[in-house]
Amino acid sequence: MKDNQTITMLKDLKAVVGREVSNNYSSTARARLISVRGNRASWVSVPSPYDPKCLLGGRSGEEFTTSISFAHSTFFC
Repeated sequence: MKDNQTITMLKDLKAVVGREVSNNYSSTARARLISVRGNRASWVSVPSPYDPKCLLGGRSGEEFTTSISFAHSTFFC
């Protein structure tokens, strides 16, 4: 059984699936949230608006996952 905080985070995140945000786990420092399941959020890296000299060879299209708490703080904190 999920607690109320987890249920709220899942509801909030499902409302922003498809949106892009700065994301430190992305190799381009930018990512789009593609799905939320259980306690994991799935992302795909997207082209960065930042100076390419500051990025370490990041490529768009790389998929990765994070916890829902990290994803929630990325959008809402």
